[in-house]
Amino acid sequence: MDGTDGRPRYDAEGLRAWLTALLIDAGLPASDASVGAEVIVDADLSGVETHGLSNLTTHPHYLPGLESAVVAPAPVITELRGSSVTAAWDAGRGFGPVVAHRAMTAAIEKAQAHGLGMITVRNGCHFGTAGYFARLAAERGMIGMAMANTVAAGVPPGGAAPAVGTNPIAVGAPIRGRAPFVFDMAVTAAAGTKVIVARREGRQVPPGWIVDAEGRPTTDPDAYAGLLLLGAGPEGGGHKGFGLGLVVDLLAGLLSGTGAGIHQTFGPQWRIGYWLAAISIEAFLEPAAFDQEMLRLVDAVHAVPPAAGASGVLLPGERGAAVRADREAQGIPLDTAVANACRDAGLRRGLPFPAALH
Repeated sequence: MDGTDGRPRYDAEGLRAWLTALLIDAGLPASDASVGAEVIVDADLSGVETHGLSNLTTHPHYLPGLESAVVAPAPVITELRGSSVTAAWDAGRGFGPVVAHRAMTAAIEKAQAHGLGMITVRNGCHFGTAGYFARLAAERGMIGMAMANTVAAGVPPGGAAPAVGTNPIAVGAPIRGRAPFVFDMAVTAAAGTKVIVARREGRQVPPGWIVDAEGRPTTDPDAYAGLLLLGAGPEGGGHKGFGLGLVVDLLAGLLSGTGAGIHQTFGPQWRIGYWLAAISIEAFLEPAAFDQEMLRLVDAVHAVPPAAGASGVLLPGERGAAVRADREAQGIPLDTAVANACRDAGLRRGLPFPAALH
C-alpha cells in the first residue's frame, strides 16, 4: 500500500477535471484533453510520480511546449505507411500522452480484427509512462507492449558519455479476475528526473545511479553527467542495460524514422520515437487456456518462500494496482513544490487548483 508520508492528498477525479480544463485552455480539443489528463494523473495514481504532474510545468513537452507552440495542441497525425496489422505514423509534434493513446488504441483495433497490431510513431513528444499503454491492451484481454527511445542519458560500459536513453520497455497481460500483469522498466538504474529532484532538494542520490563527467560513479547530483545502466557495477553487467537500450533504439527510433537517441539533444526540439503493439491471445491460444496458465503462474510465484524480513513476492503490476486503489480512495499525495507549480499555472488561467483533502 501507499503508506502515510505526511504530504497533502488530492482527489484523483478532481485532479483529472482540473487538468482537463487546463489542457483545453492550452488549446487541446476537449476529448484529447480528457485523455491527456487521464494518462498524466494515472502516473501519480500508480506511484510513478516522476512521470505525472511533476512534469506539467517543467518539462519542455508539456505545458511549456504547448505555450511556446513547440508542441501542437491539435496536430495533424499522418499515416506514412499502413497495412491490416501495421502502421507508421508521424505525430505532427502532438501532445505525447494523446498521440500514444491514439496509437495504442489503433494497435488494439488491428489486433481485434487481425490478431496483431503494431504502430510506430515518429516526431513524437514525451508520452508519460510506457506501462499505461501496455495496460490499455491488457485491460482489453490482450498482451500489450510499449517502448519509446529517448535522448541519450545512459553511459555504456567502457564509456564516459551517454550513448542510449532511459528507453522504457513495458509489457502488459491480462490476469482473469485480478489486476493485469504490467512490467515497466527503464534500461538505466534510475530515471533522470529522480536526479533532478534530488538536486532541487539538496540531497545525494543512492550509489549506483549516476556518473560524473569522467565516467566515475558518484552520489552528488551536482556532478551528474550520465546514468548508470542496468547491471552496471563492480562485477560488470552494464552491457545488459546497454543492449536493451539499443533494442529500443532499433524498434522505436530507427524503425519509426526518428533515429537513435544518441543523435538527439534534450530540449524543446527533442523528438521521441514510439513502438506500440497489441497481441490477441485467441490468435494463438484459447483464451481460457491462457487464463488458466496465467493463474497457475501467479499462484506459483506467490508460493515462493519469502526471504528473511520480506512479506513475499509480488508480480509486476501488483504493487501499482494496490497503490492505485489506495490513492483512489484516500487521495493522491503531491509534493508541495509540484502542487504550488500547478496552482500557479491554474491561477494564471482562472482555473483554481483543487483543495487538498487532508
